[in-house]
Amino acid sequence: MGSIYSHAEFTIIAAAGKDATYGLPGISRPRRQKGKEIITGVALLEGFPHTFYTMQRSAWASRGWTYQECFLSPRRLVFTDNGVSYLCNSLHSMESEIIPLGWIQKSAGSLFQTFIPPGFYPDSMGEACRRLAEYSSRKLTNGDDALNAILGILQTMENSVKGLRFIWGNPIEGDNLLLQWHHKNPAKRRPQFPSWSYLGWEGYCDIACGIPRRHALPVPDIKVGDSQKPHYTFDNVPSLSIQMSDHGEDELRYLHATGPIIGVQLRSIRRQEGCEATLHPFCQGSSDEIYAVFDVSPDNHILARIHFDRRNISVNSIIGMPLDLQDSTGNYKRDAWILLLEKCGEIYERIGYVSWHDSYPMPSKDARPSQDIQLLKKINAGGGL
Repeated sequence: MGSIYSHAEFTIIAAAGKDATYGLPGISRPRRQKGKEIITGVALLEGFPHTFYTMQRSAWASRGWTYQECFLSPRRLVFTDNGVSYLCNSLHSMESEIIPLGWIQKSAGSLFQTFIPPGFYPDSMGEACRRLAEYSSRKLTNGDDALNAILGILQTMENSVKGLRFIWGNPIEGDNLLLQWHHKNPAKRRPQFPSWSYLGWEGYCDIACGIPRRHALPVPDIKVGDSQKPHYTFDNVPSLSIQMSDHGEDELRYLHATGPIIGVQLRSIRRQEGCEATLHPFCQGSSDEIYAVFDVSPDNHILARIHFDRRNISVNSIIGMPLDLQDSTGNYKRDAWILLLEKCGEIYERIGYVSWHDSYPMPSKDARPSQDIQLLKKINAGGGL
């Protein structure tokens, strides 16, 4: 689909109605007419909203499959109930307006950035992450379509951005897999996709532009493969076309991670008017604020807000895997990012993450009690994860 859209002379966009049966206003059904009033001999005509705002409020703009339709097409004819508009990557013109060409060229690009790329192809990891975040907010009737509906954009990005690859929709740059995304609200699980991919969840994901860089300690060693063994490190994961043609559906579904883990205690904070906040053990169904408590030394503890992927969890089976807890000297960083995993049978699934920023120096690695952070031989973070 990426090749079809990008090589089309133009793409017809039906941005009217609630579904595909609505048709094209002005062709298969009447379109709205401008209202007209005459007051004291003066004719007043109703003005239609700008095409961008009509598109933005349309059902078409909320659907998953339509995202790559607009993104990849170089030229578009947009049908709305108010009329037809022409939209390319640098110019927009409504049939109801007569505007000098120079004005149109100056005003088109920035307004439609939600629907079209700056230029034609994305040129950075940051641009890729912004596009994936936008796509995650779209709706799909069939959750199985989550990868196919974005596949044209992913393949176009791989072909256009040097060194960029994807696996289950997650970007890879160099030997780093993007895992830094979170839901602003707990989401619904799509079990047909891995939990470590944003495609594995139904709901908007805030996808960070930065990817953790490898340090001397203690970033985990992560590979990808089937449920039994890893097949690739992330610096040699094949392109999407090879993944889809040479590998089975589940062959590259699992992450195999070797690295440190942290015991995670969950606590609820209850706030009452006129009283100090109090800390309580976490219980299912709690509407209180939920935090993770980490012991970094006998006298130092960190209380960090949890970004949950989902709320129904088993408290006794959660572990935390630090992705960038320490810097290259082995000291604790002021910014930390910890992936939360829940044991599900023989594997672990991602259920959220914890991050914090501290303006004061953290304890050195020598202050860390050995029982708080343990090095495991292997964590199969798959299935699920």
